[in-house]
This record gives sequence, structure tokens and C-alpha cells, in this order.
Amino acid sequence: MKIEFEDVSIAGHFMIGPIVMVTSMDDEGEPNVFTNAWNTRIGYEKPITSIAVWEKNHSNKILRNNGDFVLNIPNIKLTKAVHYCGRHSGRDINKFEATGLTPLPAKKVRGVIIKECIVNIECKGIGMIDIPLIDHTLFLGEIVMTHVDRECYNEETGYLEFDKSDLLIEGSSYSYLKVGDEIALQELPRGVNVYFKDEYGQYDIKLPFESKK
Repeated sequence: MKIEFEDVSIAGHFMIGPIVMVTSMDDEGEPNVFTNAWNTRIGYEKPITSIAVWEKNHSNKILRNNGDFVLNIPNIKLTKAVHYCGRHSGRDINKFEATGLTPLPAKKVRGVIIKECIVNIECKGIGMIDIPLIDHTLFLGEIVMTHVDRECYNEETGYLEFDKSDLLIEGSSYSYLKVGDEIALQELPRGVNVYFKDEYGQYDIKLPFESKK
């Protein structure tokens, strides 16, 4: 039996997502960082990612002016810094100094990466979308470089070692959850094509994990 809610805001309690620390740079060349859980990749052929940022945020103004940003993926060791950067504005304080996070120059975009994060994804700003019905701006970035901590990276699979990464996802009421065990579909051989049909026709889905052999 299911519980039903007419209050649509309840849905947000169950739409948990991966946490990133987004860095950008203001007009004066000062780095900014904020915590974001509303982010997703939106392209295969062209690696595009997007982040939704509240229109009244200080970070929204910076991104409008400068476009480029970096998605820095933290682990549980950075939980306090993640929470702090999500609850304080860079308009009033230098969050790098307050948290002890280390900004390092990005390689291909105007901005910085966070040394302590296990993954840093540099994104070249390519546009933004103001949606009239909501109070957030969707910022789009083309991924141009990725940095990964060697000890968390599996060179054979090309993915993170999840048991070593201790990734965070958004919980509820400013809580945070640790990503659990990886579930491997062992019954499906690597690199196979999976076909399925529905009312719209046949689709060809290629699994994202290909064997290097």
C-alpha cells in the first residue's frame, strides 16, 4: 500500500542526488565555491553537464558573468566543508579560507579545482537557461578535462573504486548519505548491445562499460 501526497513539495524529499562542490571565479579573479546537488550530465556524443542554481545566489551572478565552472566531487572526509559551503554565501566570506579547502588552478577553464576532492571536472560555460516557472537558472557546461585521484581510480574498468571513494549523496533536512556497495550486472557480458521494444519501436542500448580486451 502506498501513501499519497497532494503536496507536490514532498517529492523533493525522495529525489536525492550526487553532491558536488562547484567552483567558479568572479570578475576580480577570486575563486568561489558552493555546494550543489541539482546536477546532471545531459549528453553522450558531446559531454555536456548542467547545474541548477537559485537565482538569488551570489554564485548565480558569478556564473552569469563568467560561465566556466568546475564540478568537484567530495567524499565523506569533506562532509563538514560540504555543509558549510552550502549554508554560507561567498558574498560575505571566503569559504576556502573558512574551510581550509585548497584551490588549485584549473587547466582548461577560468577557475580552480579543489585539491581535497577526489574528482574534478572542468566545464567550459556554453550557455544558461532561465525557466520562467521556477526560481533557478540552468547553467550548461562542456566537459573539457577531468582530474581523478589515482588511489580511487580503477584503470581496468575506467570507473571509480566505489569501496575506496566514500562518495556523498544528498539526504534530507541537510543530511548526507554515503554511497553504498556497487551492484554489478554479472549476467550481462561487457560491451553487449541490449535491445528492447516498446510502443514507439525498437531501441539499441549499448551498456556504458566496455571491455578493453
